[in-house]
Amino acid sequence: MLPVIAGFSSLLPMLIMLRLRSEEVSGRGELLLSHPVSRLGWAAAQIGIALVGSATVMIIGGAAAGLGFGLGTPTPGRTWLAVLTAALVLIPPIWLTASVTMLAVGLLPRLATVIVWVVFVLVNLFGESIGPAIGIDYAVADLIVPFHHAPKVLTGASFTPVPTMIMIGAAFAILAVGLLSLRRRDLG
Repeated sequence: MLPVIAGFSSLLPMLIMLRLRSEEVSGRGELLLSHPVSRLGWAAAQIGIALVGSATVMIIGGAAAGLGFGLGTPTPGRTWLAVLTAALVLIPPIWLTASVTMLAVGLLPRLATVIVWVVFVLVNLFGESIGPAIGIDYAVADLIVPFHHAPKVLTGASFTPVPTMIMIGAAFAILAVGLLSLRRRDLG
């Protein structure tokens, strides 16, 4: 259930960051940037809200799922903590998926909306929610879906920080390239 929640929660930061493009197209971005606000500051505010918002959704979702599941077990506190931990390790894949939005807004602004929806559909189509139902091989899904690389702490695997740190690093590297691209191009 948590991978499904995470897959759909990845839409929140994507839509928040995609707002940069809608403000640009409507002319509000140019008006805002005519004040003492830098492009990086403007974009960083949206990115911050997107990252904190998506983490908050997963924390609340994990806490609620852990509570619901834990109440039916003999060790509700331990179960709650295990489910919450499983939700927390899904935050970096959400950020990695969402970072593609900033890259698209920065590099290919006219195609940004299409790219965001294609990424969202691919992650959910090949992911845990629909992929197995339509017979997509797990090895194929591993190439596309970052959620498959998160530590499987809920199934008994031990937490290994390496995949998590790689996803966080990749997400911030992609965000940085997107920000630099946004800074260098004309808005409009």
